Amino acid sequence: MKNARMFNCCAHPQSHNLIQELRQEFSDEEPVAQYTVFNTASNSYRLITAVHYDAQRCYIRAIWTHAQYSERYNKDKLSGGLL
Repeated sequence: MKNARMFNCCAHPQSHNLIQELRQEFSDEEPVAQYTVFNTASNSYRLITAVHYDAQRCYIRAIWTHAQYSERYNKDKLSGGLL
């Protein structure tokens, strides 16, 4: 259910208070560089987003498995802001 709520928040931000919705639904998030990374599907996937809180917009930059997120190459891209 949380995955569907995240998609809904990102796909239709004008119909939600994005900040409140994201914080209520996804307490397991972490900032990495200019991105916000959400752990989803019981920590199996990472949803990498660019959240523009001032504009109430959420842009999905990547969806990685836990293994992909752990790869050095991907961590370097993420921390360097190259998504």
